[in-house]
Amino acid sequence: MKTLAGNDSTSPILRGVYIRRNLLCDTLAAPNPNSFPAGALEPPAEDPLLSTRKRFENKTSSAQCMSCHSQINPFGYALEGYDSLGRFRTIEKIHAATNGAVLAEHPVDAKASVPIDANASPVVNGGIELSKTIAQSPRFNACFAKQWFQFQMRRENTLLDNCQLAKTYDAVRKSGGSLLGALKATITDDEFKLRRMKSP
Repeated sequence: MKTLAGNDSTSPILRGVYIRRNLLCDTLAAPNPNSFPAGALEPPAEDPLLSTRKRFENKTSSAQCMSCHSQINPFGYALEGYDSLGRFRTIEKIHAATNGAVLAEHPVDAKASVPIDANASPVVNGGIELSKTIAQSPRFNACFAKQWFQFQMRRENTLLDNCQLAKTYDAVRKSGGSLLGALKATITDDEFKLRRMKSP
């Protein structure tokens, strides 16, 4: 989680983007700087009177921002129970940049309605509930099948690979599905076992 945070504070946006791109396989375009006023794309200013979550909520509250951030921020908010180093917390401590003194403490609010599927935005409270909810999502399992295929085959998938992706997806989704099932679905496929040789 350290790579998705600042030196002393978390970044709900970076965490949310990571989940959407890497666990749900969403394509997220970067915002166009020319479409926003100066400073709008900068992280929210530090304010000891506000929690990190509140600062990011205020920063992205406009309709222009929420068109994307409503799909991103909730995932990061659900992980606010973990500090910038990934340590569990129930209280967020705001430290002075100069000497590290504690300036304020805020109760952590890790409850969020996460838009995992088009018609489903379940409410979760914390990282454990979030991980369980994501793991049950068909979108996550489809994304896993895609990432697993690309890792095993060392290439991007194409339309010709849809049958193999479906096998991996089914191996994970079925009752009792597991990583071992996903591995078996891959290594028993002809694409994995056989190698095309160039004719002499």
